[in-house]
This record gives sequence, C-alpha cells and structure tokens, in this order.
Amino acid sequence: MVLPARTALQHSGQCKAAYRQLTRVWQLRSFSSSRSTAPYLSEEVSSSTAVPLPLCQRAAEHVQLVSDLLGWKQRVLSEIKAVSDAFESADGGPTAPELQRGVTWVLDDVVEAFREHQQQQWLPCTWQQLDTEVRTAQRRSRDLSQWQVRLRAPVQQLEQLWKLRLQDRVPFQYLIHTAHWRDLILSVGPGILVPRPETELMIDLAATAIAANSDLAAAPWADLGTGSGAIAVGLAKLLLQQSGLNAVGKQHAGDNGPPHRQPQVTLPKVLAVDLSPTAVAYAAANAERCGVRNTVEVLQGSWFEPLQQQKGFLGGILSNPPYIPRVQMEGLQAEVGRHEPWNALDGGPQAGLDSLQVNKLSACC
Repeated sequence: MVLPARTALQHSGQCKAAYRQLTRVWQLRSFSSSRSTAPYLSEEVSSSTAVPLPLCQRAAEHVQLVSDLLGWKQRVLSEIKAVSDAFESADGGPTAPELQRGVTWVLDDVVEAFREHQQQQWLPCTWQQLDTEVRTAQRRSRDLSQWQVRLRAPVQQLEQLWKLRLQDRVPFQYLIHTAHWRDLILSVGPGILVPRPETELMIDLAATAIAANSDLAAAPWADLGTGSGAIAVGLAKLLLQQSGLNAVGKQHAGDNGPPHRQPQVTLPKVLAVDLSPTAVAYAAANAERCGVRNTVEVLQGSWFEPLQQQKGFLGGILSNPPYIPRVQMEGLQAEVGRHEPWNALDGGPQAGLDSLQVNKLSACC
C-alpha cells in the first residue's frame, strides 16, 4: 500500500476516535493471536546484535569431503522424491521442483571453495562451479575421494535443518536466515515475515512518484509495519540514489567539484515502524548490514503512533500490512501458518482490511 503524505481528508473528532479504537483492537490482537515460533532454530531476538547473519555472509570455517556434501544432496533429493507433491495437495504448499530449487539455493549459499587434495590451494567457487568440476571429473573417471570443500555450515547441520524443512515444513529462508529481495540480502528468522517478491514493486512505485515530483526525495518517508526492514532499506537506497548521495551523506565523485567545496547536505530519512521488538531488531540489523543505518531510523510502536510529529512533513508512506481475512488463516500452507507471525498476516475478521483502515485513518487524523 502506498499512501500520499498530504491527503485532503478532514481532521475530525470522529476520525480520531475511530483511529484510536482500531489501533487499540489491533494492538490487542497483535499479542493475543501471534503464534510463538518453535525453538528449533534461534529464539525470537530483541536486539539487533543478536540477529543471525545470513548463511551466505558467514565465514567458511568448515572443511569436509566433497563426497559428504554430495551424499547429503542425494539423500535430500531422494526424500523430496518420496514426498512428491504431497505438500501441494495438502495445503497448496511447495511442489517437488520447488523443494529441489530450495536445495540448490542452500548449496549456493553454503559453498565457498574447494580443492582436490590437502596440499592444493583453495579455489574459490560457487556451487554451480563445483558441480561442473565434479561432473567433469566423474566423466573422466577421476578419483574424488580426497576432494575437499569449504563450507559456511557443516553437512551435519544441513542434515538437521533439512529434516525440519521436510518434517515440520519450516520455511527454508528461516533455516538459512536469508531472504534475497531485489538486490538485497536480508536476515530473517522466527517472528519475521519472509519478504515476498511482490513487495519489490513498492520501491518501483515510490520511484515513479519521485520521478513525478522530485521534492519528495528530500522529505522523510515512512515504512509502517516494517518487519525485516526490506521496504525501508530498499526505499533508503532509492532516496540516496535520487539525491546523488552515498550512505554517509557525501555526494558521488564528480557531482559538484572537489569534496572540500561541496555544500553540506542532509541525508534522506526513512522512518521504519513496527510494534514487534523482534521486527525492530531485524530491521535495524538489516539496515546496518546493507549500509543504510544513517538513513533508516527504526522505531517501535503501532503504525503511525511514533510519527505524530512527522504528520504533514512526510514525502510518502509505504506499507505492506496484514491483509488475509481471519477466516482464511487456518487454511494457509504450513510454511506460513505454522511458522510465520500471525500478527503480520491476520487482516481481521471481515475482508482483511483492519490494518489498512488504521493506516488510512492515521495518515489523515
């Protein structure tokens, strides 16, 4: 949802009362209907320093035989073949090809380098490169028994995590604490809604609005219900690009002469709001790791409440609030219904528009 910051709606006592009532109902439901995530990965965190690194950004500290990794891959693919399309038939969950793609994505993130024997230097590689080397060696009947691979997680951990994937239907993004969104690598985990590809379009909508009115880039923007911080971080990068600045507020070389002659500039600002302390921690960590901590300010609170002093001064508001009607919640596929936070999904008892109404009223009252 994209809301214009300066909406031509009347400020009335009735509007404010309705906003307060809806906000109170939503706050109560946020705590009462939120389902705790299982403790198999990491507990929900409340500090940005406790947010785990995405698997692809961890140090590759685990040396194992390539045959061990290939054995794990073969076992998992056999298990997926046995599952077939049972998940899709049960609740619209992933098909066998989709589960297989998840295995490939994990391999992409976990592999860092390989060598053919201990005396050889490590050769940096991707999983695709390693797979090509292995297939070529097998065609030539070469001995692979001494080949080693350097991994960001041990094979034993991959075994445990993939059991959770197939037996408990845990989202694989939780297993590797990773979500790839636009050009960003974000950390996600229990208590955080995995950012969907469809929301990537919201940054494009903001870019279109700024192209039509360049003054919007100089005003602060808000992301309500920020979750992982994906929209806030993507928006921050857009605003910095539109302003010709880097993440520390300096203009790009060649923009306005030598650095000592450049005028003082103000960084764009994105205010990322969420009621969940877990979401606040993840959003802050992702802003830090994506290099926009000076642009994204993460605030804890319900929707527009932390932004009362910003009313009338925002360039725009982005939000992807809960929109699933409550009657449909029990029918969600297991990856979503069992594991992702219900307070980020449950849109209310009617048409799933409760939080949309809160945002609409908060923008004008």
